[in-house]
Amino acid sequence: MSLALSDPQSLISNLIDTCLNAGASDADASLSIGEGVSVEVREGKLESIERSEAQSVSLRCFFGQQQAHVSGSDIAPEALAALAERCVAMARAVPEDPYCGLAPVDALAIDLPALDLTGDAEPSAEVLEADAIEAEAAALAVDHVTNTSSCGNSWNRSRTWLAASNGFIAQKERGSTSLGLAVIAEKEGEMERDYEVRTVRRLEDR
Repeated sequence: MSLALSDPQSLISNLIDTCLNAGASDADASLSIGEGVSVEVREGKLESIERSEAQSVSLRCFFGQQQAHVSGSDIAPEALAALAERCVAMARAVPEDPYCGLAPVDALAIDLPALDLTGDAEPSAEVLEADAIEAEAAALAVDHVTNTSSCGNSWNRSRTWLAASNGFIAQKERGSTSLGLAVIAEKEGEMERDYEVRTVRRLEDR
């Protein structure tokens, strides 16, 4: 991934420890990083290419039956310290919630299934463009379809780490590709617009 982190599991564990050291009874945290690329075509020509990269961290802490949740995108040490400080302060101030809390240790999943969610490696923008142009041409070949208003093709991948003070720890990587287009059809003087989107783990399944 373009957004590389040296030790994401330690980052969220340190966040949890910061809350516990401040007096919180429990805490959990997650960190996600993701990247993606998308193209838009119209009338057989490329209109735009976009690439995105993102990261986010979420933290929740408890003081008995009081809880608060905060999130942010800055993972610099000083920003994470401020995030934890805000979460602790908010949790101390909110009313009690009789339904909040972490799962008991004996209810935690021990052997997590190995889900095949990774998907394809990043395709080139040229491949995404060619597939979108082909899809648009196929739509225009349908009887009474006169035009397309857009056709987009995209790929994305994300990875998430999660930990909690009750001992739960997990991570997940997932990816997908999405192809969608909107068309305009005309018959006997009447026009109608509709769209279709298909999302799959792998291009071979589309």
